[in-house]
This record gives sequence, structure tokens and C-alpha cells, in this order.
Amino acid sequence: MKKFSVWLVLLSILMLLLSVSVMAATSQTILKVAYWRQNPQIIGPKTAWLTKAASEFEATHPNVKVQFVQIVGSEGDYYTKLDLMMRSPNTAPDVVYEDSFMIGSDAAAGFLLALNKYVDNWSEWQHFYPSMQDITKFNGNVYGVMNGSDVRGLWYNKDILQKAGINVPWQPKNWADIINTAQLIKQKIPGVIPFSMYSGVPDDEGSTMQGFEMLLYGTAMGNNSLYDWDTGKWVISSKGIEDTLNFIQTVFTQGLAEPLQDALNPQYGTVVGQQLLPEGKIAIDLDGMWVWNNWIANGPTPWSDWEKVMGFALMPTQYGQAPGYVSLSGGWALSIAAVSKNSDLAWDFIKIASSAENLASFDYHIGNTAVRDDEVNYPIYANSPMADVFANAMNYTHYRPAFTAYPKISYQIDLAMETAMLGQPISSAMSNYADAVTGIVGSQNVESIK
Repeated sequence: MKKFSVWLVLLSILMLLLSVSVMAATSQTILKVAYWRQNPQIIGPKTAWLTKAASEFEATHPNVKVQFVQIVGSEGDYYTKLDLMMRSPNTAPDVVYEDSFMIGSDAAAGFLLALNKYVDNWSEWQHFYPSMQDITKFNGNVYGVMNGSDVRGLWYNKDILQKAGINVPWQPKNWADIINTAQLIKQKIPGVIPFSMYSGVPDDEGSTMQGFEMLLYGTAMGNNSLYDWDTGKWVISSKGIEDTLNFIQTVFTQGLAEPLQDALNPQYGTVVGQQLLPEGKIAIDLDGMWVWNNWIANGPTPWSDWEKVMGFALMPTQYGQAPGYVSLSGGWALSIAAVSKNSDLAWDFIKIASSAENLASFDYHIGNTAVRDDEVNYPIYANSPMADVFANAMNYTHYRPAFTAYPKISYQIDLAMETAMLGQPISSAMSNYADAVTGIVGSQNVESIK
């Protein structure tokens, strides 16, 4: 009987310990962080940055576990899946990796939480450049904290251009210079792509921004060429749109651009940065500044000689008219889902991830321009290659009109690009685009420029 009592006591103690353990486990909060992971086989700069931030966050929040929601697929797939997730409290993450151009539409849809009460009481917000504070605003509210920005231009292989008899450094003065250089390369250096550019639906916003808009914003209407800020209307037809589509048709139908099957591959951007450029198979690439992050020592395709081989030229305006050059800037932000039950914890995570030290390292490794004025205080960012070249491009940069209609209009741009690159009539591409955009925003919000 005595033995039985002892065992009963021991069993009671064991059950008590188990219940305490279960209660401790169930009291742990899960903070979900969703982001786009292009290649699940590689721990890229984005994953490394967020993982480090999670480690720092968990060290100061012992009862919280960060759970990553990695969305693998194309850029368009990421937008679609993320929006579907944010519709329900049961599937929505807490922290969201948000493309800045999607903030307006996602905020209007009620998917994102306004962060004003957080940033207004955050002393480090003052270190974010005013343009980087404004880019995540919609209707006067802040909906994200930027983690990097960028510029675009013309990467070129110095060796290939010199073999074709072209002097380097190379800086085209107008679109005709680009076409003439590509034609010369095609004639003299067979086996390489003379001029690579993103075009068509599969590459989604990459086609719109790196391709179409880098041309369109260099036409006569400049910053008013896509959305007329003077009239508050979307431009559905203009000489600039026609000339942009004609340029795209020229490079694809004359064999100056990449083969169609490559251009329409959703992973073409990865192929360009990690294969075609380091293998010397592209002469000129209209692309983002970040491409070089593929080639650093711990990047996916280390290339020790890239700074000797590759050059970066500014994209010229159509005829070289003032201001002479053009670039587009965007970037990504961390936001909080509107239905998150852990918004305060989500904000704590964003603050840690957005520290000057963490962003200096992230922006260097991913190839971004800084969003904070104090990132340069950290040697890893201060020593970024070609920083002065990219800083110069910022003098000519434009930003996308981040209205709720923009993502839908971007898709119509990609469709128009496909029509052009496939050699179909430009008039059809323009007519279809005009009809579609009018249907999206209403006839009272569009204009045609003769």
C-alpha cells in the first residue's frame, strides 16, 4: 500500500510537469512572416536577412516563434498567392514582404494595416529618405517600411563590344545608338544575344518596369507618358506608346533580342544573371542594378572578374532630349496584414529587420540602393561596387504611378508587349491596350495624345 502511494505521488508529479510543459508550449505565439523566395535551393540574401532578423527578434521575445511562409513561384504568382492569403484571418501572415507598387491596391483592398501610429513613435524613421517614406504611402497613410530601392540601366560586356569594334566605356546617346550597336554586334559576334530585355506576360512587372517603362519614360511626355499628372488621367494612346512598342518589335523581329522561348520563360531573369551574363552570352542587357549581386563571392554564381568585364551605361531618352537619360526606381517593403492578431509583435519584427546594420548588409548582398541615410556608416555597404554610378542614375529616375489600377494596367502593358514582340500589328496592340485600360479606370479617366 505504501509502495502504491509513492507511485501515485510520482505519477501526480509527472502529470503536473506534463501539464505545465503543454501549457508552456501552447502559450508560445507564432509570428508568420511571408516572403517571395525565387529559388528554394539557394539561401539567398533575402532569406539570410530575414533569418537573422528572426534570430534577433526571438532573442528578445522568448515566447514568440517566427514562422516563415515562403511563397515559391514567379513574381506574378507571388502577388496572387499573397493576396489570396491576406483575405482571411485564418491564412493571413502577420508580416508581409510587399512590392512597393502593390501597396496602393493592397491598402485599398483592406489587406494592409496603416503604420502611422508605429512610425510616428519610432525615432529611426527619420533616417529613411523622404522619397522612401513617401513611396509606401496611400491616402496619407504609411503602409510599409522600405528595405531597399534600385535603379535600372544598360549592363554591357566590355569584351564583346570591343571585339565588335565599339569603344568602351560605352554610353549611347539615344535609342538609335542602341539599335545600331546591337546590329553591329549581331553582324560581327555571332552566338551572343546583342540586346536582352524583359518583355511579355511571364516576367510580369519585370517586363513592365525594366522593359516598357524604361523606354516610354524616355519619350516626349517624360514623366507624364503613362499617367498624366497634369490632367490626372491615364494615357491610353500616344506617339510615345507607339514608338515604345515599335522599338520592342524591332529588337525581337530582327533577331537582336533573346529568342522568344527564352523571353517568355518566367525564370528568364535568373537565367540572365546567373548564366547568360557570366558566360559571356549577352552583349547588352537592359536590367536592374542588382544583377551584380549574383556574382559576389557568396552569391549564386561567383564571378571574380565581373567588374573588369561588365560596364553600366545610363539608358538614354529617345532622341537624347533633356534630361538625356532615364531610369525607374522601385523596391520592396515590410508591411503588416490588416487582419493580423499580432500587429505589435509584427512591428517589433519590422523594426529589427529594418535596423541600419541589417539593411546595410541586406542591401549590399542583394544589390540595392540604400533607403536609410545611415547605411553608409557600415563598411559593407559603403564599399558597394559601382555605388557612384548607380547614385548618378538616381538623378534621372521615375516612380510608377502607385494607384490601385496600376497592377491591372501593368498586365495590359505586358500583353501589348507580347503582341509587339510576336510581330503582330502595333495598331492592334495599341487598340487592345486602350480598350482594356478604359475598361479598368473608366472613360472619364483616360486620354489620347495626338
